[in-house]
Amino acid sequence: MRRLWIVVLALCAAGCSVERPDDLLTRLWTCEVQEDCLDGWRCADRSVLGEDFCRPACDPADASSCDGYCTRNGECLSRCTLLGDGATECPDGHSCVRTDLLSGEGVCYPVETCSRSDECAQGTLCFNDVFDLPPVLPGVSYASDQLYCVAVPDEMMRCPTGYLVAPAAGDSPATCLPRCDSAGSRCPPGLTCLRELGYLFAQPGASACYPGSWGVPCDDDAQCLLGRCLAIGEGRRACTYGCGEADRVFEGDGCEALEEASRGLRLDALEVRCLEAEGRDVCAPLGTTGAPCNDDMRCAEGLECRRFLAGGSIVRFCSRDCASDAECNDARAPLTAYCEPSAGGGSCLPRSFEGGGCERAEQCRLGLICRENVCVAP
Repeated sequence: MRRLWIVVLALCAAGCSVERPDDLLTRLWTCEVQEDCLDGWRCADRSVLGEDFCRPACDPADASSCDGYCTRNGECLSRCTLLGDGATECPDGHSCVRTDLLSGEGVCYPVETCSRSDECAQGTLCFNDVFDLPPVLPGVSYASDQLYCVAVPDEMMRCPTGYLVAPAAGDSPATCLPRCDSAGSRCPPGLTCLRELGYLFAQPGASACYPGSWGVPCDDDAQCLLGRCLAIGEGRRACTYGCGEADRVFEGDGCEALEEASRGLRLDALEVRCLEAEGRDVCAPLGTTGAPCNDDMRCAEGLECRRFLAGGSIVRFCSRDCASDAECNDARAPLTAYCEPSAGGGSCLPRSFEGGGCERAEQCRLGLICRENVCVAP
């Protein structure tokens, strides 16, 4: 037997090739570069969930080019539907992963699904536990099953390669967030890339995958666990609803209800307005003074996404020129920013939460005082 393997390896050394099957639609074929796939196919990024895989090419600007989800990079991922304890068919090697907590929509993806963390390997937990998704919401058609396993920090607060550590905050434990720093990288289903917003997780300069909840930027519907990935104007997209759809979902409260549910990631500096974008009315999330921002996010009228140097790192916030703190007070989301003077004129910056740095009380959130250069409760 050993001699047989020697002969086989010798033949391959002389000229051995691996032929790609022509039935990729019904099976899983992994890849490292585009050339590993058939003509008219692309190598799709699987992020931290495994090797990349071949999918048909599509045009992100042409919805008719893909009968599933067309990614930002032009790969067509198959759509599926979750049906109780089953799902519609996916190609071999793929599972139907939930992409919407309020419906049965899913995406065919090459990963094992989980509904409980005891179904995951050591060092990982199910997505719903990692991101603290409730098992039920009374009175709402909701489900948080059929997701996948995600790495968690070890006892030294380290994450595996491909993740960054998001430190514990309040009642939330430390988590491992998949990275999306490299060109062409894509987040796993239900997660969307917060490009260059790693400073929100004490990782300045990094880009991290974050749950696709209402108000966050997105590339396609497979990234939105809540809402749909809709154009919100100025070339941006976000997980949100059309204005009429929001009224139906929230029983008449519409975009205002979305605003209340979306403020956390934007440090409460957010308004959601019903605006027209690409021929339809949509609830558009707009950062107000002091809101974190990047090229994928919109700031409210009169503001721009400005760069600032903080501790040797670049951070970006929705800001405008100012001469006093009062000029940074936005009626749409009051007392979230203060005026920081500079030689070239002042700019609005976000007020600190409890434990953040300060030099005066006006640099702290409402209800806090500045004591020994730290924002604290009185």
